[in-house]
Amino acid sequence: MKLLSCLMLAVLAVACSAYVSPLSEQLYQESFTKFMQENSKTYEINQLFERYTIFKSNLDFIREHNSQNHTYTVGVNAFADLTTEEFTQQLTGLDTSAMFKHWDQLEQYVPPSGLAAPAAVDWRSKSTGVKNQGSCGSCWAFSAVAVIESYLAIKKGGAPVSLSQQQLVDCSGSYGNHGCNGGLPSLAYKYVAAKGLCTASAYPYTAKDNSCKTSCNAAAKVSGGRQVTTESALVNAIAGQPVSIGIYASSQSFQLYKSGIYSGPCAGQVNHAVVLNGYNTNEGWYRLLNSWGTSWGESGYMRIRTNQNTCGLTALATFPY
Repeated sequence: MKLLSCLMLAVLAVACSAYVSPLSEQLYQESFTKFMQENSKTYEINQLFERYTIFKSNLDFIREHNSQNHTYTVGVNAFADLTTEEFTQQLTGLDTSAMFKHWDQLEQYVPPSGLAAPAAVDWRSKSTGVKNQGSCGSCWAFSAVAVIESYLAIKKGGAPVSLSQQQLVDCSGSYGNHGCNGGLPSLAYKYVAAKGLCTASAYPYTAKDNSCKTSCNAAAKVSGGRQVTTESALVNAIAGQPVSIGIYASSQSFQLYKSGIYSGPCAGQVNHAVVLNGYNTNEGWYRLLNSWGTSWGESGYMRIRTNQNTCGLTALATFPY
């Protein structure tokens, strides 16, 4: 009986430590006002209460999550007024249905025999940095362009050149992509191999579908793409150049990720394309470059756990050559 009482007290203590009491209405309103100001948010009168209610729910989640013993924190960012469903619809865009039409045609990457990858790699100096896709499902174009930019900078030496995501959005439909309605980086490589890619300044991003422009001159070209199917091969691939991956991003914790090593939760199929442009095997993380602006994560980046195929890291991993 004494042992049972002790166990019940222990369970109660854990439950109490995980509970975070709600804020006062004044503090919720002050937090929401600050969020609106920092993110230049304005709403129609009939939308204001709905966005405020969603923000309150997300803020409660943030406070509860951060009171627990996780490997990462979450926080208020530019997406804190969206439900997870709205967020997924607006900010992802990986078209996995297209995968089955050509995936078997992609050459599989096999690390050279005896290759020993270094314990840590950082390709940020060969990247043009964090971009923002806006409310267009063009993550696939941003991921493809980012790895192409880095690949060419590593291959040729020197600083990377900013290339056009919008050209892929507007012009690669005949290769199986669907503009703001989704696509695949590997199909983007096929387009660039055939047509080349203009600079971002020559063909700027608009975050919407437009007709294809043919007035700019191609500034970059690749030969094709390779797929990576295991985490051991993934580490070796990243040691040579950044890799585009698909990831499951439809969770509240992914939406509101702030810092630390992300470890889930993950469920369902991959639906968002990003880039892995570094890792540290001693500390157990990959560095993930996203296309949601610098408000999200560690100034636009995420560290995500290795050796667990976290959120489907190897489901759609590819790189250009």
